[in-house]
Amino acid sequence: MKKVALLVLLFTLLLGGCVEKEPSIAKVYVRNLSNQLLTNFEVILVAQSDSPSFNQTKRTNASGYATFDLQPVFDQLASEKNPTANFRIMAKTPTDGVVTLGTLRARRNIIAVENVVFDF
Repeated sequence: MKKVALLVLLFTLLLGGCVEKEPSIAKVYVRNLSNQLLTNFEVILVAQSDSPSFNQTKRTNASGYATFDLQPVFDQLASEKNPTANFRIMAKTPTDGVVTLGTLRARRNIIAVENVVFDF
């Protein structure tokens, strides 16, 4: 009986050490004043000066958002206990280049979500 209990304890400890971390990503939703999601809009995410270098451009998908992998930023902040990174968001219309701005604050192993709204 002691062997079974020891095996169960050992198995539990081994499984606990294999827990996968959540991804460090950002989702930027682009909307209009009617709260409709907008597709094919260009979204640029740029790290602010207090964060490691990052600059990526994506387009919103059919669901109206663009996804950015922030893991490279947090790899550079590996020595910090609970690192955060700050970003500027710039979204452009696909036709006439009208721009709206926003900000995003992200943490390691958390999905950061932000909305930017066009005033039309």
